[in-house]
Amino acid sequence: MENLPLFDGIREEWEARGRDEGIVEAIMEALEENTGEQPVWLKEELSMVKDRGLLRRILRRAVKVKTIKEFEIALKELVI
Repeated sequence: MENLPLFDGIREEWEARGRDEGIVEAIMEALEENTGEQPVWLKEELSMVKDRGLLRRILRRAVKVKTIKEFEIALKELVI
């Protein structure tokens, strides 16, 4: 029963969600390391992003910023 295509699709969806959650966690850790902050509201917003490529671009910015304000500006540039 686990070999049915339906289960494959469900498994792939959960694996993708896990990868996305891992990227969000990496973003939050990078922000904490660089700025000393991990805003809860930001994690909630990032968790709603379904575009893995966008999450990766956000992560690249998160490792470079020095303040949350700088990150917010970069985030707006990426999303627009």
